Amino acid sequence: MASHTIYPAAQLCADFISKSLTSSEHTQRPLFVGFQGPQGSGKTTLTSQIKTVLGTLPTPIHAIVFSIDDLYLPYEGLVRLGQANPDNALLQGRGLPGTHDPVLGADILERLSRINGESDGLVSLPTFDKSAYRGFGDRSRETVEVRPPVDVVILEGWCFGFQPLSLAELEKRYNGRPETEGGAESKRASFTWFNHEKLTVCVVNGEQIVPENLYDVFNWRLQQEHAMKLKNGGHGMTDEEVHNFVARYMPGYELFQDTIESRSNPWIGYGLKVVLDKQRVVIRTEEF
Repeated sequence: MASHTIYPAAQLCADFISKSLTSSEHTQRPLFVGFQGPQGSGKTTLTSQIKTVLGTLPTPIHAIVFSIDDLYLPYEGLVRLGQANPDNALLQGRGLPGTHDPVLGADILERLSRINGESDGLVSLPTFDKSAYRGFGDRSRETVEVRPPVDVVILEGWCFGFQPLSLAELEKRYNGRPETEGGAESKRASFTWFNHEKLTVCVVNGEQIVPENLYDVFNWRLQQEHAMKLKNGGHGMTDEEVHNFVARYMPGYELFQDTIESRSNPWIGYGLKVVLDKQRVVIRTEEF
């Protein structure tokens, strides 16, 4: 598909944001949109295209995209975290809640919320180099400079909007799950969920990309790694490392993915779910 072609999923999401912005009260504060989708689903491409669509409307909507992946701890921090939790396989590398810096994220979002009212409204966003240290990753020295006006902030991530569960509910969900390739059962004793409330409190609009078959994520993420290695000279993970990497995430999807629709979330009534087939073709949409 040509690079200038807008994917249907991106158009659907952009239309939903535009409608939400039109119906909301006009203020200096940007509209914060949470965007959740699994590895390899095309979050980066889709959010970039959403930004393009919004920016080319008759009345342009100025949007920026910020990924929670760019909030991962630096390499040394990730190593220390793994060493401090040797029995927790889920923390032996970036990915799961606990491997991010939510304090840094909350500070950035707070500054973005004020960017249109500041005399020098400059916000520097961190970036994370996923190819560093043979795919282990490290925070980059490069930053992305954001200046006003900003009408929409799209905050994207694989687990954005997932909510923590009580121990009783976690036990119930765990016991009701069949054995799966993701290995949720084998990691049960060590699985904990970090509350990302600091990163969701400002979000009032939610969008979710959902695979019809959850386990298509393994192949999607492998395709993504191959594409990255073609561009950077072969730096990244092996196929086996990619599979093991995705497997660490599966307990999160299996146990928490539907919590994005919990009635207490601020985006309920302002949410859009886009369901994709194995080829990432839109099957249906649902509002929540």
